[in-house]
Amino acid sequence: MDGGARTTFAHIIQDDETIYDAPDFDIEISKQDFIDRAKSDPDFLNLLRAEKNYATFLIVMIDDQLSRTTTLMTAIETYLEEAG
Repeated sequence: MDGGARTTFAHIIQDDETIYDAPDFDIEISKQDFIDRAKSDPDFLNLLRAEKNYATFLIVMIDDQLSRTTTLMTAIETYLEEAG
């Protein structure tokens, strides 16, 4: 997957020096481009599978962190209420 296609997935790439907003794109054309690439390049299809798996992993990690943060916030809130 080239940098432009990866940026389409990420929407924003941010580092200490640059903030990049992905340009607007037509999702139907982009999906067809992916399908066409996957048909002509088996490595691209494998890369798409890897990207999907990585995105799924990140979502699970974010959900876990959200749960832990919510628990911590609740504990702090309870402590503050009891402390008056």
